[in-house]
Amino acid sequence: METKKSIPKIQLFLSLKYDNINLKIIENTINIMPKERIIEYSKLKKNESRLNCLLGYYLLFYALKKNKIVKNPPSFRYSKNKKPSLNFTNRISFNISHTKNLIAVAISKESIGVDVETIENSKLKTIKKICCEEEYLKFLKSNNEENFFFKVWTKKEAFCKRKDISIFNNVLKINTLNLKNIKTFFFENTAISVSYNKNFKLKTFIVDVADLFKD
Repeated sequence: METKKSIPKIQLFLSLKYDNINLKIIENTINIMPKERIIEYSKLKKNESRLNCLLGYYLLFYALKKNKIVKNPPSFRYSKNKKPSLNFTNRISFNISHTKNLIAVAISKESIGVDVETIENSKLKTIKKICCEEEYLKFLKSNNEENFFFKVWTKKEAFCKRKDISIFNNVLKINTLNLKNIKTFFFENTAISVSYNKNFKLKTFIVDVADLFKD
């Protein structure tokens, strides 16, 4: 029997992206990242992708420092599907996600998946491409099509990220109506889903971007 004390607590860190974030100023601190992360960063062409790469790393570093897991910037190892994990321990799992206005980092003791998506009307035309038959029938009865779409999508993404499998090969195979141990909520016009392998409690921290660059 599962007791309240035995239910694991997952930490979710969220940081809103300001419109006036200066990428060039942030780039001055890029050398704190591990070499492989800098190489990946240098391959990115779009400023938004570069900003997401930097802020995702700094938010993870912030979360790990807050939990006294690290003092120095962490390095990663990667699975065959390029899912990163901490290079120095198997006891802590993390996952990073980002969208137009938000960066998210989830940390736990076992494999975790998080996905965030900005809610947009334009995505609705792809609903049949991501929903199985049962999901689509429920979508047609939904009072809020946008929220339903992004709830389904982020659940599938978070589940696949936790399982370290391709979303593109599995999107229609996954029925989110049957998935367990996924929590979804909405924040600042963003859908957020967190997937774990058992029942869990979610503790959320809102972090100011400026705090990510403080010693």
